[in-house]
Amino acid sequence: MGIIKEIVQPPIPPYQDIPYKGGTDIRSLKELKVGGGTDILKVNKEGLFMGADNFTDAPFSVDYDGNITGTSLTIADGSITTAKLADEAVTAGKIKTGDITATQIASSTITTTQIKAGTIVTGDIGANTILAGNIAANAIETSELKADCVTTAKIDAGAVGTTEIANTAITTAKIKNANITEAKIGSLAVTVGKIGSLAVTNAKIANATIAYGKIASVSATTISTGTLTGRTIRTAAPGVATGSAVVITGGNNQNVSFYYNASSRGFIRGYTTVGSEVTYIGIEATSGRKLELKNSYISCNGNFLPNADNSHTMGSSTNRWSDGRFEDITVDDLVVSVGCTGCAYQEMNLLTETQRKNYMDKRNKEAKLKGRKAKDILAEQKTIREEYRKYNPTGFERGDVLVWDNDKLQKCKTDSSNLVLAISSEKGLPIVLGAESVKVTGKCKIGQMLVTSDIEGHARVLGEEESKRGAIIAMALEDKKSNGCNLVKAMIQKM
Repeated sequence: MGIIKEIVQPPIPPYQDIPYKGGTDIRSLKELKVGGGTDILKVNKEGLFMGADNFTDAPFSVDYDGNITGTSLTIADGSITTAKLADEAVTAGKIKTGDITATQIASSTITTTQIKAGTIVTGDIGANTILAGNIAANAIETSELKADCVTTAKIDAGAVGTTEIANTAITTAKIKNANITEAKIGSLAVTVGKIGSLAVTNAKIANATIAYGKIASVSATTISTGTLTGRTIRTAAPGVATGSAVVITGGNNQNVSFYYNASSRGFIRGYTTVGSEVTYIGIEATSGRKLELKNSYISCNGNFLPNADNSHTMGSSTNRWSDGRFEDITVDDLVVSVGCTGCAYQEMNLLTETQRKNYMDKRNKEAKLKGRKAKDILAEQKTIREEYRKYNPTGFERGDVLVWDNDKLQKCKTDSSNLVLAISSEKGLPIVLGAESVKVTGKCKIGQMLVTSDIEGHARVLGEEESKRGAIIAMALEDKKSNGCNLVKAMIQKM
């Protein structure tokens, strides 16, 4: 046994008796120790161990159940063969995870003929233990795989890629009918990058195999140019109940037709150019009615009607239409909002032909932006509208009293003229009816009538004893207590 350097006999009762080969016992011996540091051998109640001061940290140990722990074991070549191992002597449960790796097994040492059927199952193989690099080319063939032994649940996501499958290794003849379904293919597992050119053709896809319900999402980035051809995509058979079917047909003129049943059809037209005007989206019914979204305006060739009577509005108090032009207008209830300017009736026919033309050209300048690029139009629209708001075709000022003289409107210069016709607006346009500001000289009271004065462009109060029928242009709506010339709110109406 070697030299016993130290025998420790504690004064406490023994933990256990240690048997001696001769039949007698060495009693009350707690621990037997030989050497020290890492060059030590100990025997105690845990077992025999070497290389460390305690059983747990020892690189070599044997417990009382016969379990041996060591860092390495050298066995001569051929010493252990299958003939020397009893059946089930070595099982997966007796081999520590990671102890046997591919680098520790010689090439061709283990073949399929040396492995008992059912010996190695997926439960005995750790995740990522067998990779494509560990399997020789053509080592596993379909004839060597039991039916259903390889399923999607047994293959990690991304484990089998196009680079790991030989060209033409998988053909339709090697795949059982209906063996591959959408449930067995992970999301984005099959992309255009993983399918060779012309690998999937319509001849290889049975009719109705791919339906819209089996496609999660199709976008421009997932379809290469020319991948989808033809003109019809159906979500349901045409001619069924309204709202249940959609048929989209792409024509050579970039049109897309759609319908909800056989009698209700229409067209959606994409980007088109007619002359210099670009139409970004056009919607057209087979009846000929069209709605087109152009780069500078929206046009239609039919009526705009609300879907219910007296239920909807156009614009709001904060989002107003800047201008409206109508050949004829019928209003059931006209309400002028508080603070509205320019709500009085302005008679454009009192302007000269040149004044009307200049004014309308300025007014229509924005419409001439048709055909220009959208970004250029947006850059100019604000300036054009501001110019139009400030444009004055006559040069008259707000409140000027206007008379007809030499075939045109001019500021009044004579007293009580029967040729008085209008009051100028802020933009120099002739107001013939409405509550607006009038230039008045001298004092006035509410209700007094106003006629022209000999002060240019100003009215005065009609005297109580004066009778000037046909010379009255307005009635004062507020008092004026000064004798000077000021604006007075008045109801304009020639009498």
